[in-house]
Amino acid sequence: MSQWAPALRKHLEELVRLNEKLLRLVEARREAMASRDGARLEALVAQERKVGLAVFHQEQKRREVMARLGAEFGKGGDEAASATLSEAAEWLGEPHRGALLGLRAKLHATAQQIGRENRTALMLAQRFLPHFEELLSVLLEGTPGGQSYTAGGQAARSGGVGMSVLDVRV
Repeated sequence: MSQWAPALRKHLEELVRLNEKLLRLVEARREAMASRDGARLEALVAQERKVGLAVFHQEQKRREVMARLGAEFGKGGDEAASATLSEAAEWLGEPHRGALLGLRAKLHATAQQIGRENRTALMLAQRFLPHFEELLSVLLEGTPGGQSYTAGGQAARSGGVGMSVLDVRV
């Protein structure tokens, strides 16, 4: 029995847990985008960054364990570093093999769901972008359209340089 098998399983379980948390955040971000809840969107993106960083660190730990596990089974540095979880499960055999392959499948499925959610969020963002650009233009440059008046009563073209929506009187 390998001393590294329990450590590998622990890291995989933590990766599954973190990725499931990331999936819930990504789903919530998509919902916040759809409902145009900017404050919630900002908070969710910050949480996603934290969880993403935790996933990165956990993956580094998993890779270290894989290298040590490979060395225990006589695999060289490059071979151990590039080994897949399926290969590690084969090295270890039962009872570890089934548990590791199950965790690998769960992690893979969760990562695929995250990818689908992110593609949906990207499509939403692309659809909303022209509307946000128009809104930003109105806020920064004044109302689109004909002639407007500044607070001082001067005639100005809407959207003129240096005018904001606060300066415009119609």
